[in-house]
Amino acid sequence: MRAYSSMRPRTVAVVQARSASVRLPRKVLLDLAERAVIDWVVGRVRRAATVDQVVVATTDDPSDNALAAHCRDAGYPFVRGSTTDVLDRVVTAAASERADVVVRLRGHSPLVDPDVVDLVVRTHLSERRDYTANRLPEPQPHTYPPGLDVEVVSMAALTDAWASRRDRGREGDVTSYLYEAPGRFNVRLVGAPVETADARWSIGTRADLEALRALVVAAHAELSTPWTDLLAVWQRHPEIAALNDRAGLVS
Repeated sequence: MRAYSSMRPRTVAVVQARSASVRLPRKVLLDLAERAVIDWVVGRVRRAATVDQVVVATTDDPSDNALAAHCRDAGYPFVRGSTTDVLDRVVTAAASERADVVVRLRGHSPLVDPDVVDLVVRTHLSERRDYTANRLPEPQPHTYPPGLDVEVVSMAALTDAWASRRDRGREGDVTSYLYEAPGRFNVRLVGAPVETADARWSIGTRADLEALRALVVAAHAELSTPWTDLLAVWQRHPEIAALNDRAGLVS
């Protein structure tokens, strides 16, 4: 277990974002109720009380020139790096903002919730964990729905993973090293307070985007709208949830 300073660690949210998606190119720049998807992500995360800075980690591929320009115009700190070594890109972005603690988020999750971010960060800090998340890949148990994923990791633990990534052949992986071997790091999974079985709010396809567009309109959602309010609307309107049931069939 790593010790933290008596002062509150500097907590930096790193938003992974790129344009070269096969199923839905430029998805982070597409419109979602008069804001680009990336603007929803950054705008909502900036409302988290525990986050000191938000930085976008994108690639140096020419396909991300428009995303970099968007971040520059919007005043978002951003870092460009390897298209394949994702962990290096995340570490570089976190280091650029002098992070002690890193909140890893995804640019295709526009409804990420600031209160959930705060819950996971505060749990991480109060319990002095190396890695804390509210959702892990299968076969790990799922709690919060896709699109509300929050991972919090100490910079020291993330640097450990970064240093060994090439030996492990895992340049494209970011955090599985931290939780895949029990006992290697001090890990915590934070559960959801309510049942979220059918909710899926990450954008992978056009169908996913259309579902979230319908949800945002039906909920009159703003950057401050709590995820539980969005969930209530989602559950009242099964026709919205049905839109992204087709996600695997739509490119």
